[in-house]
Amino acid sequence: MMQLTIFKYFYRSTLKSKFLWISSVLFGLIFLIILSIFTFALQGDSIVLTQWSSLEMILLFLIAIAQITAMNLYIFSKYFSNSKKDGTMSLEIRSGISKTKIFFERILLSKAWTIGMYIFFTMIVLIFGLSTSSLVYSTFLMNLSVGFIVVFLYDLFLTAILATLSTFSLNLSLGMFGVLIFLLSGITPLVPSIGQMIDKTWTSHYTTSKKAYNDYESYIIANDVRTLANKNPGGFTEKMLNSYPSLKDSISWRKNYNGTASDKYVPLTEKEIYDIGISGLLTEFTDGIDRDNKGRHYKYNDNNEFKNSDILKHLNDVKGIFPQQVYNSSNYYGEKTWEKSFYHTITPSRPNLKFDFAFDSKYGFNNLYKKLNENEQDQEKKEFYKIIDRIIKNSFVIFNGDHMFLDSRNWDDWNIIINKNGSNEQDKNKWLENVTITVGARMYQTAFIKAINSAINLPYPVNQNNVEQDLSTYYYKTKIDSYMNPWTMFNKILSANYYGDDLIGNRIEQEAFNKSWVDKEVILELNNNKEGKNEIFNDLNSSNFVKLEIKDKVFNPIIAIVVYGLILILITIGTFFIFNLKMKKEH
Repeated sequence: MMQLTIFKYFYRSTLKSKFLWISSVLFGLIFLIILSIFTFALQGDSIVLTQWSSLEMILLFLIAIAQITAMNLYIFSKYFSNSKKDGTMSLEIRSGISKTKIFFERILLSKAWTIGMYIFFTMIVLIFGLSTSSLVYSTFLMNLSVGFIVVFLYDLFLTAILATLSTFSLNLSLGMFGVLIFLLSGITPLVPSIGQMIDKTWTSHYTTSKKAYNDYESYIIANDVRTLANKNPGGFTEKMLNSYPSLKDSISWRKNYNGTASDKYVPLTEKEIYDIGISGLLTEFTDGIDRDNKGRHYKYNDNNEFKNSDILKHLNDVKGIFPQQVYNSSNYYGEKTWEKSFYHTITPSRPNLKFDFAFDSKYGFNNLYKKLNENEQDQEKKEFYKIIDRIIKNSFVIFNGDHMFLDSRNWDDWNIIINKNGSNEQDKNKWLENVTITVGARMYQTAFIKAINSAINLPYPVNQNNVEQDLSTYYYKTKIDSYMNPWTMFNKILSANYYGDDLIGNRIEQEAFNKSWVDKEVILELNNNKEGKNEIFNDLNSSNFVKLEIKDKVFNPIIAIVVYGLILILITIGTFFIFNLKMKKEH
């Protein structure tokens, strides 16, 4: 019997095990089926970034560690604990086989199966991530394929525990502890949510709902824009930032009194003009826009500097790259165009609506971006266009207006209304006859306003009571919790953003069930004594900006993986010394 090494002999035995093969096939099929169902349901879904994707991650994680647990329990019970009980190990020692070989070849036997399953699970997720057509869902799966290394770390931890118990032939304890460790590890994705409920310094108490993520996004964009402006003093970016105040009072509207139009035009509020800007329509009021047949009319303010501003000139130049469009009743006011963009509202609202952005359409953003760069000699402008492209592709990935622009409550006012019940919405969409902008240029305007506003009006971090907070306190606690709390650490490794841009990673985590906002550290100093904190259209001099620095990641998953992996390996080696002492006493 001993002509073969222990590993080879027992490995051949495991190949005949019905339990190992049946459980592997069963768990593998369940894993594949769940991944397929979620991929089919989410990859073209307008709510791909919701708690459904979090549920998918949790289910796949549970299936993987359940199979790893089952394999380890079976192998350690049969080939380690029972071998010690039935005298097999004693026979091996009398045959001259070293205790080191006896111990570690059994560990290797376990790893031959569990690492194989870990690789299988990881490769399946990776294949789905590479083959899906959705950029967002692909990023989610690609990140998960790396994050699945927590399954390997879990395997190392479980191995150390089971090896110790097997040394004392505690089969009952083996099963009990195996199940207990599985249950304790299974709650890993839930820990952040539990922490939010019981820890007053956690994200949900540090700020209002989801505001931390929106603030962080603004800081990232602001840093990009201001860095570019600082590199090019007096250049294009600085001109755009200093031209932002020209939007104030730039658009007026004629009120509607009891159904009768009034000749009096009243300037819109800054918030209302911002809503128009973030809707990508600042260039569309040359001939005015009639919003209804009751006299509600919008137009540029005749006495405002906006019509001669650098911002409007630039946005008109971008708009002019493609020919003006016609949206009227004959083409259903451009329904086919707008329904593949941000700028439509489905009524009645339905869950799980499929959609895709027409980035590659004839007048879509990708072709506009290409045209912008073709003959551009100004390197600063090219870098600015990259910022716009980054915002559109990585920030505007959640379709629903309530999610995408939390700072714009009137988003639907400037959308085409598409009624899926077949009802005629022409009266509500007739205002689009005054609009001539292409979908690509409109997307550019939306991202442009977001970029400029982020750099000028940096958000104040506040708690639920609207009291301003110091970010350094949050980061200090987060660093300790992320590295010292194994549940938090495993959760961050599982859900960290390895592949995606910081903006899309922030969006994915924002919508996740197991959210834990700990990406790059932001060093922030704002002017808390600034007059007119609620004013939107400021310039570089009147901005609330004092200092902004984006530092390294608060939690580095690679460091955590290496450190905890080494610790778990050392624990396993320590278990060998316990085994060695135990065997010396018995022999």
